[in-house]
Amino acid sequence: MSTSTHSPSISSERRNLGAILTDKRPLQVPPYQRSFSWTKNEIADLWDDLQGTLNEGEDNYFLGSMVFISKPDNFLEVVDGQQRLATISLFLAAIRDGFKMVGDKERAGHVEIPYLCSRDLKTMQASPKLLLNEVDNDIYSKIIESSLSFEEIKVVSKNKELPESNRLVATTYVILYELVQKKSGGFTEIEYLSNLVEIITDNILCIQIITNSEDSAYVLFETLNDRGIDLTLSDLLKNFLFSKAGTRRLDEVKHKWIETTTLIGQEYMKSFIRHEWMSRFGQTREKELYKKIKDEIRSTPKVIDYVNSLKESAIVYDAIRNSDHEIWSKHGQKCRNLLEEILLLGTVQCYPLIMSTYFAKSKELETVLRWIVNLTIRYSIIGGKGTGNLETTYARASSTMRKDNYKLKDVKEILLNIWPNDDEFKTSFNQKTLTTPKIIRHILAKIEIYISGDDSLIPNPESLTVEHILPKRPGSEWPTRMRSEDYLKEHCNRIGNLTILTDPMNRDCESKGFDFKKGIYKEAKYKLTTSLCKHSEWNEDRITERQTELADIAAKIWVM
Repeated sequence: MSTSTHSPSISSERRNLGAILTDKRPLQVPPYQRSFSWTKNEIADLWDDLQGTLNEGEDNYFLGSMVFISKPDNFLEVVDGQQRLATISLFLAAIRDGFKMVGDKERAGHVEIPYLCSRDLKTMQASPKLLLNEVDNDIYSKIIESSLSFEEIKVVSKNKELPESNRLVATTYVILYELVQKKSGGFTEIEYLSNLVEIITDNILCIQIITNSEDSAYVLFETLNDRGIDLTLSDLLKNFLFSKAGTRRLDEVKHKWIETTTLIGQEYMKSFIRHEWMSRFGQTREKELYKKIKDEIRSTPKVIDYVNSLKESAIVYDAIRNSDHEIWSKHGQKCRNLLEEILLLGTVQCYPLIMSTYFAKSKELETVLRWIVNLTIRYSIIGGKGTGNLETTYARASSTMRKDNYKLKDVKEILLNIWPNDDEFKTSFNQKTLTTPKIIRHILAKIEIYISGDDSLIPNPESLTVEHILPKRPGSEWPTRMRSEDYLKEHCNRIGNLTILTDPMNRDCESKGFDFKKGIYKEAKYKLTTSLCKHSEWNEDRITERQTELADIAAKIWVM
């Protein structure tokens, strides 16, 4: 097998792990690859599979495909396969150290050279065959080179001051060492240990794919990788950006990426990357996102521009999730309050539009935030409609906002395409039941402020409690039919049966009859609640009538 440095080439070969590990070319994980991440679950799966191969006499165990780039300096860069290669190497290191424990230096040496280390003939210095990234390589190499005792490695595995990936490397070794020790009777069953080494080096097979083209390597990585976008999008993009950054700009790109990830949080990076892209380019499906980014960013200058844009957008994205963030101070308390409402209502599809508004024309931010809140109430909370059209609409509005010649009315018209009109909204409202206390408090508080004209009455909706006029567990004062499970299921959580009280008043009302409750309601400071005293009885007709009245009021509150 040979590769040309002048034109891309790809070769693939079925090989056992022993052949890959004993290749004269060192294996090196590039600095932009993600750190070691295997946990107890993956280790347990590997152990069980190998024990099954050993005990059941199966010929081979297939470990999937691995992708490498052949580098001019005569080493293989590991694009896909580092987790498996590192774990297998730690496995062999544990067996080697087991041989050493019982004084079998000859067999320990047979495992160490050539599977774990290669030896320089001039200096006789041994060095690891596999090198991990700069975060993990120090602890990994110390284990492979036998620089640490088992007890010292165990301490590392529990040291929370170290990066998590360092602890995972150490933990993997500790788990495998203890499993082998237990299975081999304290490393005394030489035949078992020897068979285990043979299984690992001769019977574990993979497809080794080698190319001299970085582009080809990453296309293969995407094609072969089956872990799904939740786990790979951020890693794929990071790998691609770092590989395109160039040697001189790599540290700069890495620094920006780390800053961005720290701001957003690794678990939210997929959503952020997608929302940031949609805020500029419109609706983009998860499956096509990476390809679109890669097609757009093909040079070092574009990589620099992109990571700078990501960092700038990350600050805003982080602030969207925190209405107290300092960047909102220049926009006033109304914007903060609207952001709080958006967070409370739980809509995330609007984040691209908020970012676009902030960057394109921030003076319109309050208007756009109000549209988002009102659309969320009409379309999602009361209308109960799905998120597909909502996401597409916000994406269109976001990319429109970024155009040089955009007008705010263009954005409004896009949102109006899915805006439920008053008749639709009232119909949905009349049929709506609500069970989430924070949503109920928010809606009823807004209605109370509208009918009383005094927003100082409810400085904080969290101070309210939701009162079910027909209680969830009605006492004997209520008619038997209204206490039935079916009746309560149909009527108890309807908006027309809900009002607001302070907590002490609410406790006094628990399970009581309507006449008793009216005595408490008349002492409330909320018109929404005191108005209930005009009714002589409470039943399904009163609930329906009140819900219709509230629907009419709601249609006047949440407007475009």
